[in-house]
Amino acid sequence: MEVLLDGGTQMSGPLNTLKQLLAAVLTGDLSPGSHAERLTFDQDGTEVEALELPDGFRSTVAWLADLCAAWHETSEEVGDGDPARIRGIVLLDEIDLHLHPSLQRSLVPRLRAALPQVQFFVTTFPLTGRTLMSAARTIPFTAGSVPTVNVHCRPTTPAT
Repeated sequence: MEVLLDGGTQMSGPLNTLKQLLAAVLTGDLSPGSHAERLTFDQDGTEVEALELPDGFRSTVAWLADLCAAWHETSEEVGDGDPARIRGIVLLDEIDLHLHPSLQRSLVPRLRAALPQVQFFVTTFPLTGRTLMSAARTIPFTAGSVPTVNVHCRPTTPAT
């Protein structure tokens, strides 16, 4: 994330993708600032540096920055940097840690809408887990139990 915070022209692609993603995921809570070469946020008309954000926002921005940077480094299909084109699997431990309750409720649906080709595996505490995800998309695991999970694979076709 430090590379994206410092900015520079070499990071303009990942930074642009990150700003698009943050605008979709943090809508109504924060908005990316207008600086072209570094990451800032507009919070109620005040410019805020990423390191000045509350813990929950800062950690969310950090892992999303890592995702965008890794995608730009490894994908041959970056194109215009639209985050909806990101494909992959993301593992998140304690996704709700330090998040405000309103963001706990909205984060996962916003992530799923902004990143439709990304599959998320998340851990959370049982009480907040119910508010994070709809039951149709959740397979609960509890201590001492292992549910049966059917995995269906389908061949993927390259994007044209």
